[in-house]
Amino acid sequence: MSEQWNETRLLGLISSTQEENTTLEYKGAPSLKNNKEIRKDVSAMANSAGGTIIYGMKEKKDSLGVNNIPDELEDVSTVGVSKETLDQIIAEIPPRIENFHIQKVECPSIPGYVYVVDVPQSHTAHMADDKRYHKRFNFHIEAMEDYEVRDVMNRSKDPKFEILFSLQDTTSFPGGFRKDDYELLVDLTHVAGPIPQNFQIHVGIPWHWLEKNDPRLPNGFIYKIFSNYNEGNNVSSPIFHKKTKRYSIRISHPYYIGKDVDWHNGEIEYTLWSSGNPIVGQINKQILLDALEKMHNKLGQQLIPTEIITVIQIISF
Repeated sequence: MSEQWNETRLLGLISSTQEENTTLEYKGAPSLKNNKEIRKDVSAMANSAGGTIIYGMKEKKDSLGVNNIPDELEDVSTVGVSKETLDQIIAEIPPRIENFHIQKVECPSIPGYVYVVDVPQSHTAHMADDKRYHKRFNFHIEAMEDYEVRDVMNRSKDPKFEILFSLQDTTSFPGGFRKDDYELLVDLTHVAGPIPQNFQIHVGIPWHWLEKNDPRLPNGFIYKIFSNYNEGNNVSSPIFHKKTKRYSIRISHPYYIGKDVDWHNGEIEYTLWSSGNPIVGQINKQILLDALEKMHNKLGQQLIPTEIITVIQIISF
């Protein structure tokens, strides 16, 4: 889903002198008069990491004399290019770029409006009108080398995933006593590319975050391994396009497992294996801790279970 833009956010880029970068490009309103340049800019963004192009953001020079600093908003209505026309111009890029999004942002201070184009990273290479392939490099556009074009085209050979980490409150009251329990939910969704026949997710949890912990582990982690391979039946269960598999890990609030536990010590790590190099990262611990506290405090002294689910982090790759 594309991020929502408004005038306040656009003006914030100007006040903070946010420079252009690989995923952000500013274009003045007159840029909409050049269809070839539009297709070149958008295809270069898709061939790189994806990002945002703002049509109606005038630039000024930085300390090195390079035009990459936002200066002021410009009303694109003066150019006479409708949102539908811009959509058609971009749709003519070969091959067609899927899931790009154009937002018309009203800006009373101009007065008028600008266009914000969100361009996803593509899973193949896109050609501009000059019959060449281009890429974003910092705040420039450059022609791609042959090996770079082949590398981009090979993106479609690997499956693309999205992992959603969320927290679910499973607090119970056995015998009238409150027992704070939570489940870290791990939702793996296949979003593009070939159907993955085999995959594994390793989630490393600090041992003292778990109800049944074992302090003897040398690195302080307990690893939960989720896989589509069933050793008992010796078969794999593939995850199909746009389908999701959910896994869960039960953790306990420090209120229950002991107030002397250093809840802020440790990270939750994840590794995904499917094809190529493994994807490694950490989830945002502060958001997780904030969610735990809110759930704990919201329950108060209520003697009823709840079904609160809070999204912690979404990772796409």
